[in-house]
Amino acid sequence: MKRTASASSRAPYSAWYAGVLNQVTNQLASLFHKSLIITHDSPQREVRPCEVNLNMSGILPSDAHSSARFRTTEQDTLELQWFGTIQNQTTDFLMQWMEARLNEVGAKSLQKKRIIRAAIELLQNMHHHAIAYDSQPKFAIYATTEAAWRIETSNAIDPHNVVELQQTWETLKSKCQNELRSMQREKLAGDARSEHGGGGVGLNEILRKANGCVDMNIENQAGIARVTFTAEIPLQS
Repeated sequence: MKRTASASSRAPYSAWYAGVLNQVTNQLASLFHKSLIITHDSPQREVRPCEVNLNMSGILPSDAHSSARFRTTEQDTLELQWFGTIQNQTTDFLMQWMEARLNEVGAKSLQKKRIIRAAIELLQNMHHHAIAYDSQPKFAIYATTEAAWRIETSNAIDPHNVVELQQTWETLKSKCQNELRSMQREKLAGDARSEHGGGGVGLNEILRKANGCVDMNIENQAGIARVTFTAEIPLQS
C-alpha cells in the first residue's frame, strides 16, 4: 500500500530545506560578493540558520560573485539572477537550486521536467556560444502572476553568427509541435551539426518544452550583438 507523508512529517523537511537554502545564500553572499541574487519569499515560514556545514568550493566559477536579497519587479517576482560566465559548475549549481525550489513551490512533475530541460538548453547555449569577452552574461528566473516561471538569458554572440541564428530561429518558430518533433528526430539521426553539435537541436528543444512560448531578440549594443531569450512555462499544467 502506498503511504502518503502527513503534513507533520513533511514539516521537518521543510524546516531543513529552508535552513539549507538560507545557509547557501548566506555563504554565497560572504564568499562571492554581488553577482548571484537568490530570492525566496516565504512569509508564512520563519527561516532559521541551519547547522549544516556546506562546502561551496568548486560549485561556482572562481570569478563568480554573489548576493542574496529579495527583489520584485512591478508584476513578477525575481527568484534568481546570475551575472557572469556560465561554466559546467555553474549549470550544476543552478540545476540543483531550481529542482529544490520547484519542489518547494509545488510544481507538477511534468512541468518541472520541462522547466529544467529548457533551462539546461538555455544555459548550454550560453556556455557554448557566448563570446569570451562578454562581461555581463545573465541568467534569471521570475515567478509570474500567472503561476509560471519565466526564464531569461542574455549574452553577447559573434556578430558573424547573427544572420544564421535569426534564420534558424524564424524557421523553428514557424513550426508546430509535431513538426518540431519530426525535425528534432531528423537532426539527431543526420549529420548536420553546429560547431558544438547542436544543429538547432537546442533551440528546438527550448521551443518544444516551453510549448512555443519563447521569444528571441538580438540587439546591437556598442558594436556587440547581444541575444536575449525569454521562455515562459506554467508550474501546474
